[in-house]
Amino acid sequence: MQVFAIMAVSITTSPLIPVDVAKVFDKSTLVVSVLDAGFPVPGSKVTIISEATKDETKWVTNEQGYAVPLKGATGEIEITLKSGNYFVKVEKEGFLEKKTKVFLEEDGFAEKLVKLDPSNRRPIPSAGPEQFSNPKRLTLLDASYSYDPDIEEGDDPLRGITSVSWDLISRPDDSNLKLPPSEKREFYFTPDVSGDYKFRMVVSDGVLEATKDHIVHVASPFENIAKIPVHVGGHITQRIRNKVYLAGGWNGDFLKTAFVYDIDLDTWKEIEPMKIARNHHASYEMNNKIFVFGGNTNARGVATDTVEILNPSTGKWRDGAPMPTARYNATAIGHRGNIYVLGGAKGEKAFEIYDPQSNKWTIAEDMPTPRYRHTAQIIKNKIYLIGGKGTEQLVEIFDIEAGKWSQGLPMPTGRYYLDSSVLDDKIFVVGGHGMGEGAGEPAAEVYDPRRNTWVTKNPLPFALDIHSMVTFNNKIYVFGGESRFGTFATEDTTFVYDPRFDIAMRKKPVVKKPEY
Repeated sequence: MQVFAIMAVSITTSPLIPVDVAKVFDKSTLVVSVLDAGFPVPGSKVTIISEATKDETKWVTNEQGYAVPLKGATGEIEITLKSGNYFVKVEKEGFLEKKTKVFLEEDGFAEKLVKLDPSNRRPIPSAGPEQFSNPKRLTLLDASYSYDPDIEEGDDPLRGITSVSWDLISRPDDSNLKLPPSEKREFYFTPDVSGDYKFRMVVSDGVLEATKDHIVHVASPFENIAKIPVHVGGHITQRIRNKVYLAGGWNGDFLKTAFVYDIDLDTWKEIEPMKIARNHHASYEMNNKIFVFGGNTNARGVATDTVEILNPSTGKWRDGAPMPTARYNATAIGHRGNIYVLGGAKGEKAFEIYDPQSNKWTIAEDMPTPRYRHTAQIIKNKIYLIGGKGTEQLVEIFDIEAGKWSQGLPMPTGRYYLDSSVLDDKIFVVGGHGMGEGAGEPAAEVYDPRRNTWVTKNPLPFALDIHSMVTFNNKIYVFGGESRFGTFATEDTTFVYDPRFDIAMRKKPVVKKPEY
């Protein structure tokens, strides 16, 4: 931290007027401003000393950081500065005294910058990283992230902070929360509604104080948005920019209807239907077109090999080359211009690759494990197959470059009819059907491929399977599905999952001071 005294001195025989920030300074005015990191420092003593006569003129800085000349015994302020050398001395508790020299020419104007070296640096206030919470959740504000930069790490468990105060300075308009100021280092409060709560934190090292505002963003991790025009499960959704396309599915009848959801407007619009009604089909978006593969076409479980392609710019569907293996409950993943269709009922070990440009299929070597009703994602040239009927906890990994299979850490909550999305190179696996009969799952778990670990998140508001998901702006959008498996209880609900608000109580920080 640097403290500066900026001095502009002019030679004058006129009485000096008291410094006021609202006044226009003229050549008969002596201006000294003392700042600490851009903030005014009141109470600094400024002395102008003539090298020739040793006469002194004393000043003190006001609340705005400007020096005001101290009146003499007569109450008059009259200062005469002649041509020559002067010393400028600035003193302030907590800083080393500094004296510097300035030369004034006859009828001239001089400006001098005085740099003060603090003997005590201000403490660093911090309540940690950007903070999120939920309505009605006990929320911790923690000043333990603050520290005194003059204290060696490990010397003091309180890290040089002698006192802390918190004050709620703003809240959402519809909040009734009232909190008295607190002097606790760890301060708990319970937000009553969604919105931003701003707290002012003041920390002290016993001599100097520092202030910082800290905002807690409060919302539910799940937010309902516009409902789908139909109840549906076993459908597909794919996103192109801010539009989500939903096609097919089942609600007691097999559907070929298609809709587009505008994320920005939160509205749905029906578009041209698919040619064939189907559910449990696979899909993938590539080059601004949506590809639909296979599916189940009637209640007897008849698989289709048909491929349909939607061009959103025209709103028209066209046929693609049929799949070599008719199936449903498969997954589709894209990589470098090709679409990989993996597993599925009636083709559990099938591994087939579609080239949209040539409209041709290549049959790859069968997968090592039969899979259907599973989910799949791709991260950095590796395809991850997760869950499925009979493989509820199994995680298998296909390295596209090496052409080899391996296994990942099993999923904690085994399930099928699940779905997943990728955020920050992690796979969010949401909902599904559990291993018990009629056991819908609200579970939400996150797989980190780099660490080969799973983390359990807050569950969905209700059990859900045969739903669909897309990501947009670091949020996950969940569409339709069944809330009670096998009871024709399809949903028209759509909600947004924001991982920032999927949180647990904050833990004690482990913080290291930056190096100086």
